[in-house]
Amino acid sequence: MDTKHAEDCMVCGLELKHLNQAIQSRCIYCGNNEASYFICPEGHFVCNTCHANEAMLNLSRYCLTSKSTNPLEMLEELMQHSSVAMHGPEHHAIIPAVLVTAYRNLTGKLSEEAILEAIRRGSKIPGGYCGIYGACGAG
Repeated sequence: MDTKHAEDCMVCGLELKHLNQAIQSRCIYCGNNEASYFICPEGHFVCNTCHANEAMLNLSRYCLTSKSTNPLEMLEELMQHSSVAMHGPEHHAIIPAVLVTAYRNLTGKLSEEAILEAIRRGSKIPGGYCGIYGACGAG
């Protein structure tokens, strides 16, 4: 299970099945149980933490060292990274992170802690928020 797919099921690449009711699912990587509205037809489930863990580490590293003042350029660069899944929960943290990073780099008014706090807050929004609630969690 070293290869993680960037689209659909991270384990096997099959299109995820969207459920009307959440079911308790066990993460194939860490074993934690979590309510999920999405499951692989083969039964694979990846929790939000395992889904976004590598992307969150890269996001923090990138934003803390970036000198860019353009959040769109940062967003595009981050989304090209192999750790960022097409529909992963990491997008909920990327948006506030690049906005706070750009503001910090432009004004010099914020500390590194402000960037890390933006990432922490964004990462609290569960995966699938957009499909379940009809609004992007990153917004």
